[in-house]
Amino acid sequence: LDIGVCASAPPNADGSIDLRETGDDGSYAEGWHRLVGSESGPFWACQLLTEDGMNRTGYWVRTGKYFAYAIGRPHDEATAEKLGCSSKSSQIQGCVGKSLTEAVQGLMEGASSSSSSDNNNNNNNNNN
Repeated sequence: LDIGVCASAPPNADGSIDLRETGDDGSYAEGWHRLVGSESGPFWACQLLTEDGMNRTGYWVRTGKYFAYAIGRPHDEATAEKLGCSSKSSQIQGCVGKSLTEAVQGLMEGASSSSSSDNNNNNNNNNN
């Protein structure tokens, strides 16, 4: 759970609010904008507990006429593959502090090197 420092600006002329959240350890900063018409409800949220029998974090959120969902990344490569996600999606935490380009290149290099070793293993098995 990342609990950070939040600072809200005064409401905008249309009633929306801009919010800035920064992690206690400085590892992230997020800019949020409360949408007009979301302050009066209805409100509800649901938490995902499992997906296909495996623990996974996720949420459905409704406020006013707006709906959103977010699903957390798998915690390991085996779970990622079982859920139909990129096997490298469990390694995204290692991308903190990198640019988007560096992060994508790193994940792609890891995926291609694992594909290469899988192909080499398959070729060796076929030659035997």
